[in-house]
Amino acid sequence: MSSMPIPTTARTRIEHIPRPQDSVRYKREKEKEIDGLRTRLDTLKRELRTEEARLNDGKPDAMRQSLPDTDDIRSIEKQIAEASEAMTERLAAMQARYPKPMSFVLQVPTTIEREQINSRLITLGLRQVTNEQMRATMIEELFHRDWEKGSPEANEAYAEELANFLDSAWLRQETYDAAVARWQEQEVERLMDESEGAPSRPAGEMPVKLISVRETARMNLLIDDMMNESLKLRKLAAESNDFARQNSLLLVRAQILGGTNVDVPLERDPLTNALPLDQVIALRETMDDASWGDLVSTIDRMYAVDGYEEKNSDSPLEKPSGPSGSPAPIASTENSDGSSTSSSSTPAQGVGSATIIDPSSASTSGSALEQAQQTVSSSPTGAA
Repeated sequence: MSSMPIPTTARTRIEHIPRPQDSVRYKREKEKEIDGLRTRLDTLKRELRTEEARLNDGKPDAMRQSLPDTDDIRSIEKQIAEASEAMTERLAAMQARYPKPMSFVLQVPTTIEREQINSRLITLGLRQVTNEQMRATMIEELFHRDWEKGSPEANEAYAEELANFLDSAWLRQETYDAAVARWQEQEVERLMDESEGAPSRPAGEMPVKLISVRETARMNLLIDDMMNESLKLRKLAAESNDFARQNSLLLVRAQILGGTNVDVPLERDPLTNALPLDQVIALRETMDDASWGDLVSTIDRMYAVDGYEEKNSDSPLEKPSGPSGSPAPIASTENSDGSSTSSSSTPAQGVGSATIIDPSSASTSGSALEQAQQTVSSSPTGAA
């Protein structure tokens, strides 16, 4: 009778020293790399000696000859010398910059904790500005602006006209974009069928554009004008751009249990079961960008593995981290032809981007940053 393996690392505490500060780990990895080169070098030299013995087999000593080292042997010897020199220099620099490396205690999340990371981060304050929120605010700001129409009634009537225009333009543009997406899918299917030997058939007609070039220009100019005039809109845009940083702070708050050689206290708040925000902000100020990025990506990768991962920080987590959370497209987001890509009736989806962690994967990895971003960006908001 077979049984499922026990996730031995879930809930265990592991020590993590950021890679840029971990000279011991760096030396171990580089020595392993150099040992690999030496093994390859020994193999090539044995092959050369074997060939030399074959050529000299049966010959008297006076006629024996030695074969010169091959280009491959000389190349690997050079690589070993350069790698050894670079390792020595790097170790000296790391030890000089980080005489006492920071060490953090992290808790490996359980399966349930990984599944609930979205709710966890939202509870701690994760908030993403969506298209819906930007557009609703823009519509509202239209009515607070003085359009110099001579009277409050005329001013409000003009704002109402602009609001209706924007709402209609956004809706028509999204409808057109959706139609184009369907047309592209059909075209891909048609071309693939033909490549597999299916009878050729004509391409479908392109969808009719529902918003004119002039309307697109008017919409974009109005959006740009409102962004320039409204401090509230600019603050929302700034908050949107700050999403990745906030996301990283919340991951660190939720996952770190303590640390040594850290210049700020790290004491979890029993009410939130997380580090206070002011402590994490102070911690960020004491860390260089590379060390902070490594800490965040290490925590993020914990939410992308299946619970049977390595037992300590010396064994790197296997799955690459997903991209960090990024701001959702705001109301002025445009597609390649300069038009808006979302209507005011559908919440915008978040778009991944590389910020503080390695952008090694653009696919859905299940990482904490990605999951939280997708959840928040698809949350319903007030209609415009």
